[in-house]
Formats: sequence, structure tokens, C-alpha cells
Amino acid sequence: MGPCGLKHRPTGMTEPGRSWPFGTITHHSSPESAIPRGSYGPWETMIRSRLAVRGKHAEYQGGKSNQRVSSLSDVLALKPVQARRSATGFGKGFLQTSRTTREIPHVPTHTPANLPQTLTGIHTLAGAWKTTTQLSSEPSQDERPAVLIIGGLGYVGRFLALHLHQNQLACSLRLVDKVLPQLARLAPEFSEACSSSNFMQADASREQSLAKIFTPPPSCPRKEYTYVFNCGGETRYSQEDAVYKARSVELTLNLARECARRKTPALVEFSTGQIYKPSSSTIKSGGCKEDSTTKPWTKLAKYKLVAEEELEKLRKTEGLRYTVLRLGHVYGPYDVGFLARGLCLAKVYERKREEMKWLWTKDLRVNTVHVEDVCTAAVLAAKWCASIPPEQEPSLDKRTFNIVDQGDTSQGTLTTIFSQIFDLKTGFQGSLISQFARFNMESVVDDVNEEILGPWAELLRENGITDSGPLSPFMEKELLRDCDLCLDAGKAGRLLGWKAGEGKEGLSVEGVRRVLDSYRRMGWWP
Repeated sequence: MGPCGLKHRPTGMTEPGRSWPFGTITHHSSPESAIPRGSYGPWETMIRSRLAVRGKHAEYQGGKSNQRVSSLSDVLALKPVQARRSATGFGKGFLQTSRTTREIPHVPTHTPANLPQTLTGIHTLAGAWKTTTQLSSEPSQDERPAVLIIGGLGYVGRFLALHLHQNQLACSLRLVDKVLPQLARLAPEFSEACSSSNFMQADASREQSLAKIFTPPPSCPRKEYTYVFNCGGETRYSQEDAVYKARSVELTLNLARECARRKTPALVEFSTGQIYKPSSSTIKSGGCKEDSTTKPWTKLAKYKLVAEEELEKLRKTEGLRYTVLRLGHVYGPYDVGFLARGLCLAKVYERKREEMKWLWTKDLRVNTVHVEDVCTAAVLAAKWCASIPPEQEPSLDKRTFNIVDQGDTSQGTLTTIFSQIFDLKTGFQGSLISQFARFNMESVVDDVNEEILGPWAELLRENGITDSGPLSPFMEKELLRDCDLCLDAGKAGRLLGWKAGEGKEGLSVEGVRRVLDSYRRMGWWP
């Protein structure tokens, strides 16, 4: 049996004038005549039609010079070469596509005696052609998710965008924020990830904005977003209840309803570990787990918990796919949160040459996590969420992950680090003063702020910093409470495979110095 099931006789099969199903042999005085002539056979017809595509010749790179192919005999005489795609026409280099390069098989010198090998060579060539042309005609399938980040210019949002952009983890990336990029104090490394082509200015807490927000751009290969990350909401402390209801709870509810309606595979909600108030026994056992008793100790945490509970209701009633990340104190380059306040305070006390004394004790937990580790956790959580049906993890605690590093940061950790970085002596107030502060927190905080804000302004002026920037030593009374932020992130390690990155396993002197260096690059630090 020959190619395509044709029977070949061992001798005499190339006799002139003999009729075969694939044509009639007329002569065999040249290599080309080894192929049946007359009415063209299927392989010759196919090859001739390919050579004639758009009236162009195929060009191949063979040996030291290019060979021009203009006839069937030229095809048969080609040596094994690799086709090169031409930028000017399909007819050139037709065996290469963007996804594969095929090699033309070697066809031996043709004589009437080796017609079966000739036909085999043509059969192989045609098979290679068929495979590659099929590949070239297939639309490219980008399996990466289409990502929507609400609050995309906030601290976590911008780093998440950078993480996705640098690692090419999304086929389409959309950042939504009320603030324009020009006003967001973005560092230079965010210019591409947070570019105008990726950005949309909108208020996601307004229901009428959702249709526009959830419609992917024309360049997106998907009709709907795969992952939605909610990095938005109110992040300031000590605000009125109405502010948190409007900017946090309503925002989350609007996004969740829209995600449920559109069957979004994953909605990732960023929350806080301040919803727990751990006991001493919980701290000794490694921190609060996701199913630990909740008792928010800041207003921000109170309304974050309300938002989480609303997500769970929507899972039960509308099949919402969601997951929640409860974070420790997030720090990293350009941080303007908890750690930034402490650094500004230390700078003021260094200038005043006074001892920096802390309330409570060195054992008070203030667990931390680097912003880059938050981003890796978020992506892993989204993948997990998309793979878990709503009914498979039927409770809030089962769809929640604590995210903190392994360092178990405490106030003692901070005082040690600060004393090594600044020319500063640190210590703790006695139990009597701490007890007084517990019952008179508002007046104590007012006194501290009055004492430090003036010297901070002087430091900025002395160093020629006319724009005060986002850094300030201003203290919020909620952050000075005698409440531990102590989380166990073991579940994230077991189910997501997440852990803090190398060099970020815990807050360190080197890590804090890198934060200060980022302030200097931006011209924020005196």
C-alpha cells in the first residue's frame, strides 16, 4: 500500500500511457515527469495551487543562498531546509507560522524506480503544509485572565497592577479610581502599569457607573472580566459612620451584585485583621485564625466586617463567587500608613533629642505584611476562588484568608529597628501612664499631635521640602488602642501555597531602610 492507500506495483508502474487513479503517465525523462501527468493528481494539484497563491513564488533559506521555487520539480529537488516567513506575502515561507516552524522533508533524486518514495515525500510535504496552515488559521487563544481593579491607584491597587503588568499575568488590565493618575503621586515604575490606556476614572460606589466599569475595552479578548479585585473603600481612620457606609459597604455591595449578575469567576475583597480582638491564649497559640471570634476594634474594621457578611449573603442567594483577604499592617516602598507614621515620629524625636516612649508593652502585636506579598496572595486567592463553586465552601470563614508575614511583628520589634536606624533612644511608658491613657485617649492623642506636628513642619522647611507630601506623624486615637493585631496565616499557606517572599519574612532593618530610600527618591523625606 502506498500513500493514501494506493496500491503500488513493484515494477512497471511508471510505464508511459498507463492510467492510474491519480493521473496518466506520459513520460519520465525528468524528475518532474516522475509524477503522473495529464489530469493532475490530488497532491500535484494541491502543490501547484499553493505555488500559485497570489501569483508569488515561495522562497526558502537553503544552504548558502536562497532558492526560488517556481515549479513542481523545484519542490521535489529541495534539500531539507527550514522555511522562513516573509513579511510581504502568504506565498513566501508558507510552512512557518507564529507558533511553529516546520522543516521540509528531504526527497531523494527521482527516477522511475523510486516513484513510491517520491509520492511518500510529497505526501509528507503536503501533511506538513496542512498542519501548519491549520495552525496559522487558528485564532490565538490567550488563556490569561482579564482583570479589573477597583481602587487601582490606591496603595495596594497600584502595586497589584504593577505585579500583574510586570509578570504578564493578565490579557487585559483595567484600573478604576476616582483620582486621576496625575494626582496620585505615582512613582516612575508605575507609569506603564497605571497608564492612561489602562485607567478609567469612575466612582464604583455609584450604581449607574457599573455598566461602564464592567465593560472590558475593545482590545480585551474576553467579553467579561475574569477577576475583580476590590482595593477601594475608605482607608482613613476615625471617620464618621456614614462615610464608611457609603464608601466601603455600599461599594462592596454594588460590586458584588454586579459580579453575581455577570457570573464573575472571582471577586477578591481586601479587608483587615482588625476585626479580631485576640485573647492572650490565642496569641500564644499563634494568632487568630479565620474562624476566630470577631470583635472589630476600629470603625474601619467594623464596616469591613459588615461588607464581608453581605458578600456571604449574596453567595447564598445569588451564587456569588468571592474570597476575602484579611491583612495585617501593609508596608513597603512609598508606604503612607501605619509604619510611615512611626517613622515620622522617630524622625521628630531624633531631632528633638528626646527618648521615644511607647504606650503599653513591647509584647503588643502589630503584625505586618509586605505589599508585594499581598499582591501574590491576591492572585493566588483569585485562582482558588475561580476553581471553587459557591456551594463548596459554604461560610464566610471558609472563604477567608489571613495574610501576614512570619515575623510576628510587635512593638518591641519596632523599637529595636528604630533605635538601629535613627540616633534615638526608645522605651515604654510605665503602667501608670498607660492606664491613664486608656481612659483619656482622646486628650492624650491631642497632646501628642500638638507636640510633634510643629517640629515636623520645621524639618520639612529646613530640608527645602515645600510640598508636605503624603507623610505625616499625625496619630489616630484608634491606632493607639491597647489591641493586638495578631493573625495566623497558615491556611493561606496550606490552600493557596502562599508565603512571604524571600527577605520579607518579617519586618527588618533592611526592609525599613528600603522604605526610607523610596521616600527620598520621591522627595518626601527630610
